[in-house]
Amino acid sequence: IMVLLEDAFSSALHDEDTPAIRQELKLAQMVEAVKYFGFALSKEQAQLLFDYMDRGSNGNVDFQEFAAALLLPAPGMKPLTDKAFDPDVVCAAVDALFNLMDEDGDGVIALTELESTFQKMEGGWNGRVLLPLFREFDLDHSGNLDRNEVRTMISGALQQLQ
Repeated sequence: IMVLLEDAFSSALHDEDTPAIRQELKLAQMVEAVKYFGFALSKEQAQLLFDYMDRGSNGNVDFQEFAAALLLPAPGMKPLTDKAFDPDVVCAAVDALFNLMDEDGDGVIALTELESTFQKMEGGWNGRVLLPLFREFDLDHSGNLDRNEVRTMISGALQQLQ
């Protein structure tokens, strides 16, 4: 996981002489790093995600912020700040994530879309692993996840991190 994140982060950097871990991304570079996973962001989505990642509010995203914002804490990483759990920030981030996962734009996430998203991020996830998780959060048993169900899923993951 960390190798994928480092590769994505490094793909957006232009200074090859300085180790990636010591560099920071501006908004446009963060968009490039997210493209590494196959995601295209609108300007609004990019700004929301950047603001979410920029925990230091300094106009830059370092590797630790990049990885932590993707909910992938690793040994030595600082815990997410209170800013990350602000309901407005979480709601905006979940909406941006939902729009990224909703590949066909029909307003719901099918299992195949969830699987596609996790394959881009993890490489090893498949429907057999995701199906129990998908069923747990498909509260209305429609066979799809709507925006509220995804919010419930992400909120649960964030509560476990607090």
